[in-house]
Amino acid sequence: MAPATALYSQLLPGITNVTQRARAYSFYPWLLWAIETGGLPRDPASVLKWVRRAECLWCLIGMHHGAELEEPEHGSGITGRDRLGGAWTRISEGERVRLSTYAGLEPGEHRYFKSPAGGFGQYYLPTLRELRIASGDPVEGLVFDETRGTALAKALDGAVDRKLFLKAVQEDVVSRRTLEALKPCCPCALARNRPERDLLLDLFFNRPGSFFSEFDSPRPLTLGLMLDLAGQLEGHPKIAELGLDSWTFRACVYTGALGPGRAWQPRAPLEAQRRLWGVFQRADLLSLATQGIFWVTLRMMERAPVRFPDAQTAANWVAQEAKLKDLSGPRPFDALLKQVRLPALEDWSHEDHEMELAAHVREAKEGDGEEEDRQVLARSLRILLALCRRRWDENPYDGFAIDPEYASRHPINLRSLADLSGGAWTDLSARDWTAWLAAHWGVDTHLRVGLRKLRHERRDTFRVKPGERGLEVVEPVRPAFTNPRLSRARRILLDLSLLRRAKDGRCLLHADGVRLLQDLWP
Repeated sequence: MAPATALYSQLLPGITNVTQRARAYSFYPWLLWAIETGGLPRDPASVLKWVRRAECLWCLIGMHHGAELEEPEHGSGITGRDRLGGAWTRISEGERVRLSTYAGLEPGEHRYFKSPAGGFGQYYLPTLRELRIASGDPVEGLVFDETRGTALAKALDGAVDRKLFLKAVQEDVVSRRTLEALKPCCPCALARNRPERDLLLDLFFNRPGSFFSEFDSPRPLTLGLMLDLAGQLEGHPKIAELGLDSWTFRACVYTGALGPGRAWQPRAPLEAQRRLWGVFQRADLLSLATQGIFWVTLRMMERAPVRFPDAQTAANWVAQEAKLKDLSGPRPFDALLKQVRLPALEDWSHEDHEMELAAHVREAKEGDGEEEDRQVLARSLRILLALCRRRWDENPYDGFAIDPEYASRHPINLRSLADLSGGAWTDLSARDWTAWLAAHWGVDTHLRVGLRKLRHERRDTFRVKPGERGLEVVEPVRPAFTNPRLSRARRILLDLSLLRRAKDGRCLLHADGVRLLQDLWP
């Protein structure tokens, strides 16, 4: 997964898989600013105590508002949601609770978060540092930027009761009445606080001003691409039921189409970004396919009557025993490649399309038997054949910053796929090609990566390892796509009222999203 991860990290900076709510980018600077201006003790230990209590309070505010509106999503994505259910139940029944019961550092069933600096330190602080909004560390002290951080803090402060919030944090007591009075702190209230929302739009879309950064330019292009797709999907009645979700985004950026006969034509500045996301999706398809082959290899090795002395012996046995009808026999790889059936690239819901094949591979179930293994293996091989057969640019990573040593550290990549398909694989029979993949891109690569992690990180990540009696399977891991922050970006676009949630749950383009697209990319 590392190659695909390296790509999406460059396409969506400033948003991670753990930065889930747009208002958190202003809430935390506001919290540090409020502690400083409110006269609370500001030594590092005290600040961490206030931060932990404040996170619990903020989560309870969201849970309260969500329960009131019967919309649980209001409190989603806030640190502590999974552990503060008991606290909310007590409050909803009329009790008063102490935040310290849940915000303390002592291990126990009530502790909301293990890391001393809470979700702020583990999830948001690295990103806020990158965006030059906050700095410092939990040991030496946390600080907010005097320009960016202060602007966001004051914008949020105009919409909330700072004194009541700090009083609850300091006095350590919360009731339902407190949560009711602090509803304007809920993440959903961002859309109604225009000054705060405008600054966050400046930040996320890198608009000119104090939040502009030349290094953040890919982020607004990706967010704009998502908005553009949401609008175009809605404009096609036959596919409007899709809405904007991660799978649809992947399929559309990969194919450049909304479906058969429906080309996707983003605004001109966004088309280049669409192509880069298409490269990411190719890399992720490659990753998923090789994971599928590795998963089946380990599952078959587990059922084998003997232990295998090395990867190649195991791989030869797997290729022999798999007995794939269309992918076995004496035909060389180049003949197999020419004969593979490929639907049109734009027809991404066709059963033989690599996107649809990938959907089945990632849905593989651990409890299924030999027939399921054969299907996963066959689909994984067909994904690779499709990636080899499609005509792509000669330099797949053009537009990305790639380390010169990248290929040596990550031998499974789009360049090596192209080189091997036109070189070393050409004369291999289909069975030998399957064995090559199971050995070289499966067991051997896994062992090299596992040894590297054990040496440099002191982590044992082996799923198969050498033993006295041969290779020993530890645990097969199901194939999966990477998580390229798309759901988090979509949540942020909803928070900013650029997308809207339809009654049936679909994410559609909001009128404010239409205006933003027209302003930024006329």
